[in-house]
Amino acid sequence: MFIIPEGKVLIMVECKGNDVKKAIEQIRSTIQILKPLVDLSSQKYAFIVPTMVAPAIQSNIQIVMKKFMREYGIELIVKSHHCDFNLANKKVN
Repeated sequence: MFIIPEGKVLIMVECKGNDVKKAIEQIRSTIQILKPLVDLSSQKYAFIVPTMVAPAIQSNIQIVMKKFMREYGIELIVKSHHCDFNLANKKVN
């Protein structure tokens, strides 16, 4: 996890093998543990970087991404193998 106090930015990163569902649950647990910090942050991101995402769960991931934004105000991003994030322009590669 990365916390940038000056910009009130919170970035959570979960690296996993193939178990995206487990990674989502771990991020949810982290959110509950750090709820006061999450609530104070104005920019919130959660990254899951698995080695592989099964095509069968792609649509479920899209649903969870929308749910994270709605429930927690956190942008959830799932990128296989490698993920670059530029905080200045909020661009994910």
